[in-house]
Amino acid sequence: MSKRAIMEEGLSSEKKRDSAVSKSAILAAAAAVLSAEGYAGATISKVAQEANVSRGLLHYHFQTKEAMFAEVLSTYMQNAITAIQAELKNTNTPEQFVYALIASQREIIFKPNGYMNLFLEGLVGARQSPIIKARMDAMYRSFREMILQKLTELQAEGALTSGLSVAG
Repeated sequence: MSKRAIMEEGLSSEKKRDSAVSKSAILAAAAAVLSAEGYAGATISKVAQEANVSRGLLHYHFQTKEAMFAEVLSTYMQNAITAIQAELKNTNTPEQFVYALIASQREIIFKPNGYMNLFLEGLVGARQSPIIKARMDAMYRSFREMILQKLTELQAEGALTSGLSVAG
């Protein structure tokens, strides 16, 4: 590989890293603005200002306000699902399952990261934007599938013995 190609590859990697850092900063700023201002009050300009980036860079990563907030909501909801899944992993009885599910959701709701505000704004945004609605629907499906999987495991292990199927 030529020296020039090596330099160009290094610059390309650096740009990708800087782009990922910028996108991460934009998502954090969007979460803060959405949580503080609500969906209706949150604007591209406010997010750009909070992230300390230009509106052009913000539009480079996200074509619309809806796409940006859909990404924020997906990220937060996926993190919540992952945390709940980790809590449910080692449950072996229905009682442990219910306790872990409630405890993990309670912990998420009361975290000081504004998750509850974001979740509620996601519900509002989903009524106004098909993009946000589609993302929220996908996250709900993912959550339900995770719960169903664990209940199915408990049923297969004999911990759930009801005549009802967990699949509905």
